[in-house]
Amino acid sequence: MAISPTVHCTGLFTNPNDSGDHLHRPGSPTIFHTFAHRLTKGTAFQVLNNYLAPSPTLSPEVMRRMKITAVVGSPRGARSRTRKLVQFVLAGAEEAGAEIDLIDIADLQITPCTACESCSLDGTCIFPDGYSIAYDRMQDADGLVLASPVYVDNVSGQMKVFIDRLADAMRYQDFAGKYGCSIVTTRVSGGDAVVDYLNRVLNYLGVTTIGGMSVAPDSDPEALDRVEPAARDLGRRLALAINEQPRYPDQDARMAENRKHFAHIVRANRDWRTDGYERWLREGWIKEE
Repeated sequence: MAISPTVHCTGLFTNPNDSGDHLHRPGSPTIFHTFAHRLTKGTAFQVLNNYLAPSPTLSPEVMRRMKITAVVGSPRGARSRTRKLVQFVLAGAEEAGAEIDLIDIADLQITPCTACESCSLDGTCIFPDGYSIAYDRMQDADGLVLASPVYVDNVSGQMKVFIDRLADAMRYQDFAGKYGCSIVTTRVSGGDAVVDYLNRVLNYLGVTTIGGMSVAPDSDPEALDRVEPAARDLGRRLALAINEQPRYPDQDARMAENRKHFAHIVRANRDWRTDGYERWLREGWIKEE
């Protein structure tokens, strides 16, 4: 007998005051209604062989043009379960009107960060490698999806190397104003913690997250197919968030606290990173001294 996949979803509705009653459709399991109330608090929950009810949608003429880029940290290419789950998420986003893009980090030659601090001079890394390709494609997007399998209770090595190279982008908040989510697959355990980690990374970058999804299919080859509706729904919700631009006070406070720390670096570098310093002034993240 196949083992049922465990799906953990952490999410926020675009209206934090929404009771979730609109999700309780005739004939649908009461489990949706119960979890909708929990979701408004941004809490994690577990669904076994079930999925979230479809998110509310806007007509195509109401949705603005947008692009969503996913960064996949699996080294397994077409065999990757993480990649397959991300493709479901992107399919949902595309159905909602978004242009989609997928980056396989393992296909790019990205050198590990050596903490040389040369990027502090002008924002440019000393390594002319595939990092800049991924960075430019992320910069061109309105929404970001970070995805990784769980390797020893953390992201894959390929994803960790890429995240470390994003340090200067974090300090200067290069992706502020974008929305995102995180996708994780694991054989049995550790998925929730890695979703939380990737969402923290997005917050460090200035990206507002709408939640995430982890799946532990164990050895069930059909597990991902059964959670496809939930993954597509997450993609639709991301597109909807980009369109409606909701704010979440807890994340706003966390990102403001991050900027207090980064502000010291921006001020220290203002003589040779004038563009970055002036942008921070325009955004109101720092005041001129």
